[in-house]
Parts: sequence; C-alpha cells; structure tokens
Amino acid sequence: MTRAGTTLIEVVVATLLLAIGALAMAGGIAHAERARRTSTSLGLSVAAAVSTLEQWRGRAWNAGPSARTDTVLMGRRRVAVTLRLRPLSACLAEAIVEAGVVPAGGRTARLATLRFREDGPCGP
Repeated sequence: MTRAGTTLIEVVVATLLLAIGALAMAGGIAHAERARRTSTSLGLSVAAAVSTLEQWRGRAWNAGPSARTDTVLMGRRRVAVTLRLRPLSACLAEAIVEAGVVPAGGRTARLATLRFREDGPCGP
C-alpha cells in the first residue's frame, strides 16, 4: 500500500520530537552559561588570592596590618580580597586569603599558607 502524503499524526509526532529536542538544547545552553560564569568568577578569585599571597611573601616580615580588605580590578570585574595574618610563633606566620567577585553571589576562593622567617633570630 503506497501513500501520497503524511498523516496528521505523523506531523504532530515529528513536531513534538522537534520541540522536545529544542527544549533540551535550550536547557543545556543555560546550564553551560551558568557554568561559564561560575568558572570565570572562581578563576578570577583564585588569581587575586594567589597574587595577594605572593605580595605578602615578598614584603618584610612584619610589614602591614594583620588584616585588610582590598578591592582589585581584574578586567571589567572587581574582586574583594581579604587577607588575615596570624603569627603562630616568632618564626612562623599563617596567611588566610578569601577572594570573591563583587557583587557577591558567585563562589569565593579561600587559600591559606605558612611563611617561615629566615632572617633575624630564626635564621642561620
């Protein structure tokens, strides 16, 4: 048996399958965009935190306050960076850095490191 055209049921099923595929693709695109924004935010936060730790390591032993918050401009985005220093002994200090893109809402990076004093009473 040969048909000359398609039936209404075939057209409805094809349209339904096309609509389901389009909705799935739209959801995937929205998810990918959220993931891109999150990864950009977290990447900038980590870069700002690492930069702050490197600056701290490059300074003199007791230079600067024990806690400070700065806003760093990275491209078109601003990153709030909080540095807290804690002396553990006369020769050992800990730094904790928290950084997050402003305005808040994204993920924040939190890094911690230790620094050993090599000069003065602790060094050779």
